[in-house]
Amino acid sequence: MSIRIRVILGLLLALPLTPASHTLATPNHFQAPILLNFSDIKPALQKPIKWLSVSAMQDGVLQPIPYQIDEYNTEGTVFFDEADVTIDGVRDIADANDKLLFLLDDASERRDPTVITDGTVIAEIQVKSIDNKTRYVYLMEKARLPWETSYVRYSLEESRVETDHYTIQFDKDNYLIWNDFQYGSYSGKDPFDSLKLRFSTGLMGSGQILKMNNENFIAKPVAATKGPIRSTVHMEFTFWLMGMPLITATIQGHHYPQMTAYDIRLIMPEFRRSFLSHPEMTFSFDINGLLDAEIYRQGIKEVAIVDGVIGEEEKNMMATPYAHNNNWFYLKSKKGMDLMMFFDWLGDSNEPVSFYVQDSKTLHNPPERFLGQMPNIGYTVHDFPEKGFFGFAASLYLSDGFEGNPHFFAQDLRTSPEISVLY
Repeated sequence: MSIRIRVILGLLLALPLTPASHTLATPNHFQAPILLNFSDIKPALQKPIKWLSVSAMQDGVLQPIPYQIDEYNTEGTVFFDEADVTIDGVRDIADANDKLLFLLDDASERRDPTVITDGTVIAEIQVKSIDNKTRYVYLMEKARLPWETSYVRYSLEESRVETDHYTIQFDKDNYLIWNDFQYGSYSGKDPFDSLKLRFSTGLMGSGQILKMNNENFIAKPVAATKGPIRSTVHMEFTFWLMGMPLITATIQGHHYPQMTAYDIRLIMPEFRRSFLSHPEMTFSFDINGLLDAEIYRQGIKEVAIVDGVIGEEEKNMMATPYAHNNNWFYLKSKKGMDLMMFFDWLGDSNEPVSFYVQDSKTLHNPPERFLGQMPNIGYTVHDFPEKGFFGFAASLYLSDGFEGNPHFFAQDLRTSPEISVLY
């Protein structure tokens, strides 16, 4: 029996995925992570996770490859015992919404049925990606041989994540502050300053404007996974206003071999929301010293140049309305590190959003390590719902150098492979 399904590259979100129409213009495409629900792998459902592993053909032999299985909670995020959210299913059992992760790069040729196996093959997973080649991996039961490679390495003690392509050193007291970022093929020094989270609001009846930055949002890790395909750091924080908890939030930072993504979910009680007038939140990346870099944005033909001045092209980018089904910017550094960011709503949120960019050699925007915003780039949410849940995800794809038209490869980065599970 076989079932054809669709998977999501990177963050598992309810995003519009389309059939491939272009060749993906990045040499790192096959580092893309594949996340597959166990509801689509029927033979593995309800089996102990410790029994399961993944193999692929290598030099005519079925060999173990790096994989991980992440259990999920009832809110659709990675489950942690330390977090106050109920598991979706049973601990240590492969439930329907738990995820199997592996890299497209490790899928290989189809196994000859006569090839000897370590353990029992319980499912053949066929992957057809946008290069129109078909590759295979095999879900195994009770295999004994271990895999030997980890594409992502995380240390809670050192507050550091490292992949084969980049490293991030977090501030131990606040993971929303980056103390260092390095990218392997980058020809300059210190390409990133920091991730930045900004919140501002008027206070009803007071005439005051409240402004907060990363130093006000103290996000410490509650728990983390250390899988070979991604690390997930679960963070929580509460912002207090006049002795009351105004905002409570959870953040899950997902770090893949060439992508980092933040899932941010906030709760604001209706009564406390009533104190606020025109709240705004900006999520951006402060990038350091990329003079002459090119900025592209969805829906805009013009290209902006990083030159220390907000030009007409950047003004036009900020004025152009946000498209809820296609929202990205692309930064071409010309120094061996390109990046593309997508911004996506979670749940039913639909508040106004605008593109955000600062381009200045001297503007001070703390907390930061380097003077200037060259550029500081992201998105601003211009209102909050009247009550309840509010959430978004920001996904940052990194590459040694994208090639071609970003209006094409932006779509390709979000295109799902065709998956068939045979059993």
